[in-house]
Amino acid sequence: MKININKKIIILLKRFGLNKPIKYYLNIIIAIIGVALGVYLNWSFANIIAFGVVIYYLLNPFPSIYLINGFIFCLIMALFSLGIHRQERAEEIAVLSFFLLVMIIIAKYSELKAKKK
Repeated sequence: MKININKKIIILLKRFGLNKPIKYYLNIIIAIIGVALGVYLNWSFANIIAFGVVIYYLLNPFPSIYLINGFIFCLIMALFSLGIHRQERAEEIAVLSFFLLVMIIIAKYSELKAKKK
């Protein structure tokens, strides 16, 4: 009796009460590895979160409107940071908002490409 390795993994996961697809657990493992990489490389908290957003978007694409909302929020936070004379924080937030802008362009391009198919 031959049992596939995937079936063995599914049986093992179900034995522990984990009934979601394997892809779900692999996504979590990849996200944890990404966060651990950011911590190991001594990235700032904002950079680790930004990298997490990239990983999450690559694994589970979501509508670009959420990225647009994050971009607008970051611009407003940078404005408030400048208003209270926190220039270093405002620069970090501005870099994060630029990162989100690049993600928006990539997301819109992929959405446009998907619509053409």
